[in-house]
Amino acid sequence: MNCPKCGQGVPDKAAFCIHCGYRFPADPSFVPPPPRDPFAPYSPDPAARKPFQPLCITSFISGIASLLLLLMGFCCGLFALVSFGLAITAVVLGVMGRKHYDPALHRPDSLSLGKIGLILGIVGLTLFVVGLFIMLLVFGISFLAEMGRLG
Repeated sequence: MNCPKCGQGVPDKAAFCIHCGYRFPADPSFVPPPPRDPFAPYSPDPAARKPFQPLCITSFISGIASLLLLLMGFCCGLFALVSFGLAITAVVLGVMGRKHYDPALHRPDSLSLGKIGLILGIVGLTLFVVGLFIMLLVFGISFLAEMGRLG
């Protein structure tokens, strides 16, 4: 009889291979499964897959929240500052989520949510800077006009 692991000859009634230490099963018709290739890509069970890449979904939510708070920020400046922070968060998490996306572990639409979150964050940052510029321009002009009246 030959050892199924190393292929060396062993006695018929042996419990172990004397060459590699392989333990023979009690049933001689049992054939062990072939060894797993250690360099094969890991593919988990589909039931164990995560539905979304967490960084991408967080980027998407942060991007939407930043735009909503920016709209409210035109009434109250505190909302605009929070919106600025959320927009930066959306951009950073969108980039990180796209970098750490693994098709074997995450749904393909996670990548789309990461892109959308990144775009919403960039739009939020752009609108914040434009709004800040307009606000400073309006206050600057009104300040200069007030100074002109006094002088």
